[in-house]
Amino acid sequence: MPALHWICALTLVLVCSLSAQPVKRSTAGQKLLEKAITNFTTVIQNKCPNDTRLYSPTDIHKDCLSSALNCTIDELKVLGVECEVTQDKNFTIIKNGLMRQKWNITSNTTRDCRCELYKQTDVEQFVNNMKSLVERLNARTL
Repeated sequence: MPALHWICALTLVLVCSLSAQPVKRSTAGQKLLEKAITNFTTVIQNKCPNDTRLYSPTDIHKDCLSSALNCTIDELKVLGVECEVTQDKNFTIIKNGLMRQKWNITSNTTRDCRCELYKQTDVEQFVNNMKSLVERLNARTL
């Protein structure tokens, strides 16, 4: 019987000591992704045709974060092909970072968040908007 009391007490202590707050993502991964986006800006300036236009999420409602991220990933893939940068290491870091990061966002919304509803912008503005989206997502917790 005393052993049962110890097990209950230790379980209670363990449960009470666990924080209800989620853990922040690795800052190293965040910094790597943000640096790759910054470096990518100079890469695409010389490689992209001037008439390249991409759907670029801005003024994103909180219910549309998941759709905006998916839109950005899809448009990034288009950019990779149109600007012939799919082999660039920064492109790979960005694409993989956006796709593999656990962003803690849901897509349960009745709001219309289609990619086509966002304005098409030039490549430089697209990258700037992508950087803003990543910063916003990084500010969230797991």
